[in-house]
Amino acid sequence: MMAWEPTEDLLKFLESAIDGEYALEKVRDAKKKIRTELSPDNWHAKGLQDHPATQLLTNICKARLKDNAIRVDARKCSPHEFEQQFENTVTPCVITNAMESWRANERWTPKGLLDALGEYRFTCGDDDDGYSVRVRFKYFLYYMFHQRDDSPLYMFDGSFHRRGRGVVDDDERRTHGGGSLLWDYMPPGYFASDLMQHCGRGRRPPYRWFVVGPHCSGTNIHQDPLGTSAWNALVHGYKRWVLFPPYAKKEVVKPRSLAGDREGITWFHNVYPLTQRKDWPGPKPLEVLQCPGEIMFVPSGWWHVVLNIGHTVAVTQNFASEANFPLVWKRTRHSRPKLSRYWLKQLRRRRPDLVATAESVDKRSFRFDQSIRSDSATRNSLLSYESSSSSSSSSSDSSSSSSSSEDYGPPPQPL
Repeated sequence: MMAWEPTEDLLKFLESAIDGEYALEKVRDAKKKIRTELSPDNWHAKGLQDHPATQLLTNICKARLKDNAIRVDARKCSPHEFEQQFENTVTPCVITNAMESWRANERWTPKGLLDALGEYRFTCGDDDDGYSVRVRFKYFLYYMFHQRDDSPLYMFDGSFHRRGRGVVDDDERRTHGGGSLLWDYMPPGYFASDLMQHCGRGRRPPYRWFVVGPHCSGTNIHQDPLGTSAWNALVHGYKRWVLFPPYAKKEVVKPRSLAGDREGITWFHNVYPLTQRKDWPGPKPLEVLQCPGEIMFVPSGWWHVVLNIGHTVAVTQNFASEANFPLVWKRTRHSRPKLSRYWLKQLRRRRPDLVATAESVDKRSFRFDQSIRSDSATRNSLLSYESSSSSSSSSSDSSSSSSSSEDYGPPPQPL
């Protein structure tokens, strides 16, 4: 955390290394593309960073008191035990002592990243047409330490493995491109096997991101796409998480009053206080204060929203495992049929033991579809539901479709 504190020496270094006026001009151009409804001059109009509620939300001591997550010591819990206790039970947890050997701990500092990545462009949002808006890292870094925005820009880049001195091939991480960020970390042993790797390079959807977030940036509440699970490894800073189980109703955890507002801090200001009341209609939230060196495990289907406390640097990855494969296959088969056909072809060669599972999921879905076609009233009801669901889903926060009891079974017992 100390490496990212805005000390006098660090600020002097940034002033000497970066043309600050030009950097803020380039960031301003990016803001115009990312939030066309808002003038760049009004990004700090509400003064949320100085709001008393924000001061409470970003108070590390108070957030620590709310933390009710299970913590797992990677030195004491085997992969088999982790799978049985957390993946198979769809239970979130925080993993400790799994990042000590990462080069990122020393290299991912402001000076280190500026030297390695300063001239490369990274994604910090999307425009109205869904295209990535990129800013040079050195300009974004300067912006981080000179902003008071209500909801700052958030670097969330899925092609970071192509940045740096040399391009790294996933299968040749240790023999090529030592300047890439991929050399600075390794996926935790619990998640070493990612079934979506069999989709083939260039075919699978984006699945890993280099994440740099200024103080008070964050992500709005969402479920991860295609039923995947995720891990998020925090190298610097703190993250405040609020999670809800898959059976939580979308209209409760993501109320329509926030429709169109994609900012995590807005959720914390407007919805989080409601979750603390006795008359809150949804399930009790799981709250986490993620500290440097900890890995957050988010199982398939869990709703989650994140607020960054201090400047944060992290790496995160979505994945498919044997535990969530039936749901991931079902979602992929439905929304990415071409990809699913290639994936199944590769599974026949590499993981034939999973083919029967995929075919069983397909048969259940086929029987369900046949029953819908034979009942016009049910069919019309389903079509109406699907139409409303698709129109209300947000692509900006990578939400998956609403969860259902068919996907997840009965609600799990409270933690």
